[in-house]
Amino acid sequence: MPRAKNKDKPKERDGVLEITPNYFRLRWREPDPANPGKTQRRIEFFHGTRKEAIDERIRLQGLALGGKSKPRRKTLQDLADEFMANRKKKGRRSRTLEFHDDNLRVRIIPGLGATSLIDRITPEMCEELLKSLRAANSKYGRPYSKESLGAFLRTMNAMFNYAKKEKYIEANPAADIRVPDLDDDPSKPPDITQIQNKIVAPVLTPVQRQQLILVAVDDEFYVAICLAIATGKRRGEILGIKWTDIDWKTGIILIYKSVQRIRGQGIKAGPLKGKRNGEKLVSFVVVGPEMLELLRQHREQQQRVKDALGKAYHDEGWVFPRHDGKMWGPKTFSNHVKKLYAKLGLPEILAEKLTLHNLRNDYTTARFDRGDDIKDIQFDLDHENVITTWGYNHDTVERKKKAALENESELRFPPLWCAGQHATVDPAI
Repeated sequence: MPRAKNKDKPKERDGVLEITPNYFRLRWREPDPANPGKTQRRIEFFHGTRKEAIDERIRLQGLALGGKSKPRRKTLQDLADEFMANRKKKGRRSRTLEFHDDNLRVRIIPGLGATSLIDRITPEMCEELLKSLRAANSKYGRPYSKESLGAFLRTMNAMFNYAKKEKYIEANPAADIRVPDLDDDPSKPPDITQIQNKIVAPVLTPVQRQQLILVAVDDEFYVAICLAIATGKRRGEILGIKWTDIDWKTGIILIYKSVQRIRGQGIKAGPLKGKRNGEKLVSFVVVGPEMLELLRQHREQQQRVKDALGKAYHDEGWVFPRHDGKMWGPKTFSNHVKKLYAKLGLPEILAEKLTLHNLRNDYTTARFDRGDDIKDIQFDLDHENVITTWGYNHDTVERKKKAALENESELRFPPLWCAGQHATVDPAI
């Protein structure tokens, strides 16, 4: 029985088949290099209007026959692949590459369309993407924070700025986009918790820092936590220190590696974050005799463990290794500190915000309170820009109290029982 023709099936015209609205399959034949005198079928997919699809097919067939044609207009997927290859070629850190790759692969490309032509992406499309992400939930089952939306926008701007530099587009469509405010509904009453989160600085007081040291004494990361509080270094930089990097006479600790977890490779030690004078960063810190003594005791304790394990111990020279001598993961270090914060009895709003990285904020804020020069602080934190350093300087409650006391010391407030009386003005005031 002859097969019935499907009248609703889309028809191919001139080698162009419309699969979905504005999405076409292009088909043509070209010489087969493996079999001279014969041809082979080629198929490509294209996003745009029918006229553009026909022009693209003619261009591709012309190239196949050895002719010259205008370069193909790039899709968002083409640009993303080229952007990531460029960043990798420039030697960006693995964590930075993972950051951009996750944002592009999981959020930006699906949101804007992999086959969208980059010269057709508008600011309205970028803004609509951010709004849709704001309404969606993250993999943890909760809405994206304003910081996460800002991270997505940074990746978008970096990619489109690269496209502008390469002259694929005339302007960056995401350049003037701002992260949508999470509290922009005027009909809803203000959320006191969110207001408090903005006011409360994620910084410990000197007393709270001392309490953290005391509760950490029995933790296996005790010495690493003390070093992080004393120097303000990042978690990966602390874990990347080897015994050979310590000068026991001068107290100088050389830092040139950062431990990080790399997708598909596990835990690795790589270069430090950032550059100095355009070159790879090599940093150092100077610690006092008490910290050096603590490190000596830690080395003796580590030697006892090494002797007990014998050949089972992998001696790689790390100052803060696991029990078997191998590297700790940065996430494990952070989790230990997070559990110690819970023992301090801090306000719930502050405890939720604090992470291991906040010890770096504590260090910076304490340096500013002592009156240290911002350039010295910038150098010790290994920041390329002084603006980044200033962002670590938090306005604490102690500063506000000090300012209030200084302000009130210059004033006189009569008690309430003087109300209604005609007090004489002291000419000495």
